[in-house]
Amino acid sequence: YNKKPIFVAEMLYEIPSNGASIKDVSKILRSFSTMEGIEYYSNSRKKYDVLYNKCYTISDLETLSKIEDNVDDDANGLKLYMLQNDNSFGETPYEVTCWQSDSDVALNVVNKGPLFVKFIKAVKPENVCLTLYANVSNEKIIMYILAQADFASIPMIETKIKDSLTARIEALFNWFEGQYNEIK
Repeated sequence: YNKKPIFVAEMLYEIPSNGASIKDVSKILRSFSTMEGIEYYSNSRKKYDVLYNKCYTISDLETLSKIEDNVDDDANGLKLYMLQNDNSFGETPYEVTCWQSDSDVALNVVNKGPLFVKFIKAVKPENVCLTLYANVSNEKIIMYILAQADFASIPMIETKIKDSLTARIEALFNWFEGQYNEIK
């Protein structure tokens, strides 16, 4: 992400690895379709709600054709595309760049379409970047999630965007941990 963000949020999590491999963790992180229907805490509604009504891997940014999640290959150097229908921001395609080594995997997720708050185009394309990084050792998995964004400073919208992106960090970790617990 080569822009100077006006918003940054980050969290660091740790869970026991229980023998999971980097391949297991990489597969979970690239299983975009499993994010469909996950819940998050909506700060504006003050309740839990579905975060992504739709979420899946797409073939490219032009046709937006749904394809199977790419989980078989090593993730290093992969460029993937994902479509999410976000409860707060609407339907947006994303570009996902992947890195993988023997003990680390990272995904850099950048919006390729605008994000909307109500009917207002609140965030331009390429102005939100989520980074998910995982390190796997014999004892633990360390997960780091970073959200960065640049958007117009409109008081009510700015607060909504900041609260929404912060809530997504927790939702993404909860999704990862839930998927991880299913394979243990």
